[in-house]
Amino acid sequence: GGNVMSDKYGAFNRLMFNGSYAIHVPITKGMNISCGVGLGMSTLSFDRTKANPLGDDNLDQTYMSFLGQASNQNLFDLNIGLYLYTNAFFVGYSNAQVMQNKIYFGDPTQSKLNAHHYITAGYRIDVNDDLSVTPNFLVKYMNPAPVAVDVNCKVDYKELIFGGVSYRHKDAVVGLIGVMFKNFKLGYSYDYTLSTLKKHNSGGHEILLGYKIKI
Repeated sequence: GGNVMSDKYGAFNRLMFNGSYAIHVPITKGMNISCGVGLGMSTLSFDRTKANPLGDDNLDQTYMSFLGQASNQNLFDLNIGLYLYTNAFFVGYSNAQVMQNKIYFGDPTQSKLNAHHYITAGYRIDVNDDLSVTPNFLVKYMNPAPVAVDVNCKVDYKELIFGGVSYRHKDAVVGLIGVMFKNFKLGYSYDYTLSTLKKHNSGGHEILLGYKIKI
């Protein structure tokens, strides 16, 4: 699999490309374990035209240092994950930004991309032959930020239509809808921010496209 992500925040932009591969190994009847790795490249950029320092520019040492550096950085990164699952149950752990690359736009701004840790688990409940409900959760942690928890519920109907809702603690609610046709999957989700950050963004849109290859 893979993904492409574009993120803009103030005068900074990030464009990321990531490819991933996983192997699946049966450990008991009906239970499998999967190990995956993702390799990617990201470009970080600083748009000088969107930086508006207060007062005299010449007295702002951080701003002057930014102007003296290249406005783009290319970074290589690694993501890893482990996933245990059956037809009804799953639990997994993943680590993103394993390389913890340093970011450098001038002396006062030396920092690094911290590792992100994720733990997820869920259980599918078959309501009848056509309808199933899968409650699940996702725990996220990045030092020194506090732990964040997503509580989710996904509904599948006849393996043709799926939908769901999510609540991200003190942050956002998410709606999801999609369709499945033979080996294709197409979905759309929208994040609506609940925190004070809603003053600075209009929500997030995501499109999912998948294809299952049978060997």
